Amino acid sequence: ACEATAARHYAAAAAQGHGWALEEMGKRCEMVRSAPEQAVARLACDVLSRGGHIGPLRCGVRPDGVRGLFVAQAVRAGTPLLGVPEECTLWASAAGGSSAGGEDGGGGGGEGVARHERLMAALLSARDDAAPYLETLPACIPLLRDRTEEELATLSSPALASAARSQRAWAEATAERVARRAGASVEEADWAERVVRTRAIRDSAPDGSAALRLVPLLDLANHRGGAGGGADPIVRTGDGGVALCA
Repeated sequence: ACEATAARHYAAAAAQGHGWALEEMGKRCEMVRSAPEQAVARLACDVLSRGGHIGPLRCGVRPDGVRGLFVAQAVRAGTPLLGVPEECTLWASAAGGSSAGGEDGGGGGGEGVARHERLMAALLSARDDAAPYLETLPACIPLLRDRTEEELATLSSPALASAARSQRAWAEATAERVARRAGASVEEADWAERVVRTRAIRDSAPDGSAALRLVPLLDLANHRGGAGGGADPIVRTGDGGVALCA
């Protein structure tokens, strides 16, 4: 059902020239028609209204099926494509702080685990200010750990199958722990874990400590590893915002 819904959303994008121009969507929210387009348009409008920047980007799918954010015209390397104010983001740090406010002791298991759980809790507690972003998040996010034992047994890599089993057990325990702390259901906490796992970036908190951060619009971009050399495409601006550069 998840994949079918996503396919319909991106098919709608393809029918409109393989994508939606984010900047125009943000400026003309009332002109947008389809439901997925409306959600992204409201988010783009929210980012712009808070002082963000949207360059020549399109959101949608290429003719070869690759989906995400794409430049709408030729740009030079280093050109700022997207700027998201810090107030639009959700974050959690190793030091105990988060965008939800206050501090807690995390869930044990190391700083990385604590950041992960705090960001899950921040996502679950996000309400009106984050509504435009929450509307764009998928209701279900399929992962390798969802496969049955029979399906995992068909993988060519035993190590990958083992990692999926371990992640499943860890995620179940984590969802239960965060659900208790956040006053949410286990199902809601499991959803939050999937969002953080698939969309959060490593960053720094206002106090300089290591953090995980969810950045609206930026998380629509396709990911790449850091082994390719060159400058990091994600940079922090002087006012604390997060920018995506070509």
